[in-house]
Amino acid sequence: MDNIKYYNQNADTYFELSLKKDMTDCCNLFLDELPDKPRILDVGCGSGRDMRYFSQKGCVVNGIDASKELVKLATNYTGLSVKCLRIQELIDNNIYDGVWCCASLLHIPKQEMQSVYSRLWRSLKNKGICFVSYKSEIINKNDERLFTCYDQKSLKKFIKNSTNFLIKKIWASKSENNWINALLLK
Repeated sequence: MDNIKYYNQNADTYFELSLKKDMTDCCNLFLDELPDKPRILDVGCGSGRDMRYFSQKGCVVNGIDASKELVKLATNYTGLSVKCLRIQELIDNNIYDGVWCCASLLHIPKQEMQSVYSRLWRSLKNKGICFVSYKSEIINKNDERLFTCYDQKSLKKFIKNSTNFLIKKIWASKSENNWINALLLK
């Protein structure tokens, strides 16, 4: 099964599970790097949980997700602009102060990752910040979705060798130690 089909078929369940995850610490680390009232793009916004949080903090937020069912749920939940769009189709240039990619790029095949990071780079303003998170390993081997995993060492190597970004910070999540997070600077 492909990931988009999976999320379309499981949108309600994923929506409810996503709202239970507390991303406040990561969101605040990201916001601390941005100017006042930043413009943010939430890539693979899913339920819209983080979009809503950023909006409540005074940010101008747009979201994209490849699942049309999640786009509907996120739009209803946030009242914000959410487009049904794959990151591979993003053509924005020099628009955002920050790009938030929470648990979304992990569904991109490794052979497409460099191109995706180029799109993220182009979408950001100079000195823009990008947040990314990946699983360091797949715990449920029966999961039907595609996952691209990085540990801290392999993510650092990929960012250094294959992108124009500088790593500001990279860390494992405290609550779920199989998640690797990074703040990247344009």
